[in-house]
Amino acid sequence: MLVAFIAISLIAIYFRTYPLHGGIFLALRSSESIARGIVEEGMRGQIGAVFEQNFPQLSAEERGRLVYLQIERLKQENRAQYEEALRQTKAGVERARGTVRKMTYLLEADPYHYFYQAEKLLEEGPFKNPVKDGKIFQPLMRFPHGHWEPILLHPDVGLLTYRVLRLIDPGITLMQAVGWVPIFLTILVLGVYVWLGKILTFDPWGTVVGMLALALSPIFIQRSALGWFDTDPYNYIFPGLILASSWIGLSGKKRFVPAVLGASFFTGLYSLFWTGWPFIFALLPAGLVVSGALLWALKRFHASPESLRAGIFAAAYTVLSLIFLAVFMTPQGLVDSLLMNWSVFNKFALPGSDLWPNIFLTVGEAGGATFAKLVFLTGNPVTFVLALLGVFFEGRRAFKNGDPLIQFRFLFFLVFTVPLFVMALKTERFSVLFVLPLAVFISFAVNGLLSLCKGNSSNVGGKGFWDKVSIRRAGMVFLILLIFLPMLLISAHVVAAGIRPIMDDVWYGALREVRSKTPADAVVNSWWPPGYFIAGIAHRRVTVDGGTQQNQASYWMAKVLMAEDEREAAGILRMLNTGGESATALLIDSGMEVPEAVELLLKIAPLGRSEAHALLPSFLDEKQKAAVLDAMQGHASFPPTYVLVYNDMVEQNLAVSVMSQWDFKKAREIRGKPLEKEGEGFWKGLWGGRNSTYIKELPRITGEFLRYASLSPLIRREGTLLWFKNGLRVDLGTKDAIISFPSERVQGRPSQLFYLERGKLVSRAFEENVLKVSALFFEAEGTYYSVIADARLIRSLLFRLYYLNGQGLDLFRPLVSRGSLAGGTVVRVFELEREKLSA
Repeated sequence: MLVAFIAISLIAIYFRTYPLHGGIFLALRSSESIARGIVEEGMRGQIGAVFEQNFPQLSAEERGRLVYLQIERLKQENRAQYEEALRQTKAGVERARGTVRKMTYLLEADPYHYFYQAEKLLEEGPFKNPVKDGKIFQPLMRFPHGHWEPILLHPDVGLLTYRVLRLIDPGITLMQAVGWVPIFLTILVLGVYVWLGKILTFDPWGTVVGMLALALSPIFIQRSALGWFDTDPYNYIFPGLILASSWIGLSGKKRFVPAVLGASFFTGLYSLFWTGWPFIFALLPAGLVVSGALLWALKRFHASPESLRAGIFAAAYTVLSLIFLAVFMTPQGLVDSLLMNWSVFNKFALPGSDLWPNIFLTVGEAGGATFAKLVFLTGNPVTFVLALLGVFFEGRRAFKNGDPLIQFRFLFFLVFTVPLFVMALKTERFSVLFVLPLAVFISFAVNGLLSLCKGNSSNVGGKGFWDKVSIRRAGMVFLILLIFLPMLLISAHVVAAGIRPIMDDVWYGALREVRSKTPADAVVNSWWPPGYFIAGIAHRRVTVDGGTQQNQASYWMAKVLMAEDEREAAGILRMLNTGGESATALLIDSGMEVPEAVELLLKIAPLGRSEAHALLPSFLDEKQKAAVLDAMQGHASFPPTYVLVYNDMVEQNLAVSVMSQWDFKKAREIRGKPLEKEGEGFWKGLWGGRNSTYIKELPRITGEFLRYASLSPLIRREGTLLWFKNGLRVDLGTKDAIISFPSERVQGRPSQLFYLERGKLVSRAFEENVLKVSALFFEAEGTYYSVIADARLIRSLLFRLYYLNGQGLDLFRPLVSRGSLAGGTVVRVFELEREKLSA
């Protein structure tokens, strides 16, 4: 088993460290081969776009042939230019290969939240921030209130790893060191599974195959790759320890007390590593009680020691876990954690329960997963079939054998797994939790398949070569691995090769520049995904991030970004950075309904204090009015305020535009529908009923989704005529415009053509043969670009900041601009000139 453990650990590490070696395909290809492919693909794209524009009547195959011939001709006629492009690209590939040997940045945004905490621990020591009721205060989050979040020991693990690795490599940075934490935790996960397999009496080969399924699960690779300094691996470590401890106690009387103490202790400790710990606290005792009741029913309602033991264990586990949880988290922290988890669960499972827009709908992993997607997230069709075989073999063994303990084990793991399966289908994020029971049933399957090799014990070794159990077992193991392993390795490679950090030199450079160019008390406002980037690297305060996106600030930030009046945007920013959500709360507490309160705040946000005061409702007394205005504007200048926009926010603007168009009155109507009339209650909501209704009603609440086609470069110019790749043609002189998609039989004029004239955004409207989109064209970086989109998007602050770099705006001044519109990451930061906004 030790050899197998080491081998599987090395395989697991290999697929999680692609940033260091690039994978087998990169290793086998030369730099010149890769460079040639990049250069010729670029030529193919440019020439293909021209051919598609000029020869729409040709088929794709014919155009492809012409493109190939044109590339070959250009390579011959412009050999020196082609070779120079090849040389430069090859040099870039070799530089990239050099950096691939070293982890530069962490993956995703959440790891930067924990990195920042580890950095503060290194610099200041533990608990310099206020601590109360098992929570620690994070001053950079959810400005201006700050944010209390549960204390987690994950940053301490990162700091410990850094100190250990410094003994090996004194030059290692903190970011590089914490990037290795998931690799070490993965090895620990495999060790826990070996112990769990021993407790559950798996055949050694059953444990090996289960470990492979666990180690190479795509979702687990994604969430434990080099640089993923996040809390996901703990979701295998602690549930594995809790299940193993529980089964020790359920298997006999002698170790019952230490086992229940161990399971309860690990549950308490789990709460210090992952805030979603209540799932195991609820599922384990519920699974024990339900499976014990099922066993009691199977025994024709006769008392069973196993059922009785399960009931006692569930009760003892619940009480002792609460004690350990209260010790580790404090009693108030425990209550707050349970309430928070219930609130988040409601956001995921019952999005119709809140009048405010549910930001979780904009998070990819918060959506439901189809069965097919779940299969490929957690493994592949072969692993799923094998797990189903595990259900069959273990069930057959349980009911054929008649052993109550084996029957109870089968029933328990089935009862334990089904809710996790439903949760994973309901919310993709929970597919992480489904991997461990999936691996257990795969181990059951191998146990069952190998049991077929035993044959009749009286014939073992007696009737020829193929009757020997060891030979039959070896053949069966070979067959299992032959069927099981190839697809597992292929899917692992595909996932590992696709892992790329969001953070890059552009992001890092921009955030460091923000840190150097802004005062320490500055607030950087943006959409929620880069919040942890801003706090972790720029060390600046934010109003919303990955841990607080469910708050109302997300809605207000969407209104800022989609505002067509920059004064409205600036007024909302002033409100956010003065009192946060306090003004809304004050109006609602005074008796106003949410829709009316939001409507009023949007109306008075850009106004001065006296003008705003005049519009406040008469039922508010002067003290209440003053409190609302103080929450919106304060008495003095609000903090230095900045707005950060970036390429993904613009290119994936649907989430922002949907949130900004939220109609609270329509949402109130839909929320007011009695669920009983629709036959939808709590449990149907969990299965998707209320969620489906909510999503189905979304267009009614938000209006139509705004059309958008991504940025398009200029592909040809003849005099004053500009041709763009997206089919837009513009005459610079007359500002005439046509959009033409011959392949889709679409041709017409944009409803409006937007452009800059004397530094101001202006537009020309068309009346004949008009399409339901508008267009923007502008000059940047020495060339022209165009965008086809809804006019509301083009007029929005978001588009004007990102595409026009703030040209034509009076209140927002460019501060930082990194990256190129021609491709890749672009980050732009603007300062709100507060003195120009009337107070």
